[in-house]
Amino acid sequence: MIFQNATVKDLSTFIRKQDYKSRQSCLVTLRKTGNNPPLFFVHPVTGTVLCYADLARYLPDKQPMYALQAKGFNKGETPHRDVVEMAKDYLNAVYALQPEGPYHFCGWSAGGIFAYEMAQQVLAANKKMGQLVLIDTFPLVSGNPTHTNKALASAFLLSYGLMQAFIHLKELLTAIDIRSLGISDLVRRTKTIMHINSLSGSYDLKPYRGKIILFQTDRNEKIMKANPENSIERYALGGLDIIKFPGEHLMMVYEPNVRILSEKLQNCLRS
Repeated sequence: MIFQNATVKDLSTFIRKQDYKSRQSCLVTLRKTGNNPPLFFVHPVTGTVLCYADLARYLPDKQPMYALQAKGFNKGETPHRDVVEMAKDYLNAVYALQPEGPYHFCGWSAGGIFAYEMAQQVLAANKKMGQLVLIDTFPLVSGNPTHTNKALASAFLLSYGLMQAFIHLKELLTAIDIRSLGISDLVRRTKTIMHINSLSGSYDLKPYRGKIILFQTDRNEKIMKANPENSIERYALGGLDIIKFPGEHLMMVYEPNVRILSEKLQNCLRS
């Protein structure tokens, strides 16, 4: 029950202890107890799951929760080559914990892309999917008229990745003593974030035969309407439930917006 009064610092300490026990595992235990099927959060481009600390502590005690964090932050770890390999690795950890479905996946921002591929592989394995929840996720499709120039598309991804890197480093500075991080650690973490960012931008979405739930801010709604190529709707063969959400993309999982997000997410899991 680490989230009842948890902070980013509490979660960071908790994750580091788990890493020490098993650096080979990408699965982070957030809450073991509860009778509901587990909910698995998937990291955004920051690669870490610190962003879910506020959201997780607002979910009810009966909800078991786990999170999947990226490889490449610890010395000696090799980042995943692509999203398909990443999803396969994450699912190995999920199946070891939960051999049978339904599987509930949730990802904020680019985390939704990674969760999407995980759900694709679940269905391909003839296993039962539960809810696939994307929090303000949209695919950056090749040939998008907003980014017809490859250099502009690269600049878009670079700027977004840098914003996420800044957030990640800010979380780290809040969570730990800066003196415990060396320059090589900061460089390695930043390179890993940029690598994950490039993976999300190069991922080629295929139609998904299940239903998708999409939490969507006004800004991303406008982007999708202006550029239908970037709409999740065209891939959701099993239907798309769009839940409008106030606020900005980068603040969705933080106070005070996270309380609204938690309530709406609970309703999704009940359905």
